[in-house]
Amino acid sequence: MKMREDDRYPVSRQGTAAWKGLKTCKSYTDWLLVGEALQVGREWAMNQASTNKPEGKAYNMYSVSGCSATSWTTRIAATGRNFSK
Repeated sequence: MKMREDDRYPVSRQGTAAWKGLKTCKSYTDWLLVGEALQVGREWAMNQASTNKPEGKAYNMYSVSGCSATSWTTRIAATGRNFSK
């Protein structure tokens, strides 16, 4: 499912809030919101890289820039980010 650009921001904000909430109370709902935000980020990076697979130099470049923009995603191990596919 493709998301419009303006629909991505609320998901990202909810993921950020959920990540902060996980520091105090580990809830399943918060993990779902974090996973959804990671998926939206992955979709954005694939769209920017003009690819349909989350791989390759261009995808990696956009993926890293997206993770840097939302600093909380860098605190999740790469294997965890990949597992959320």
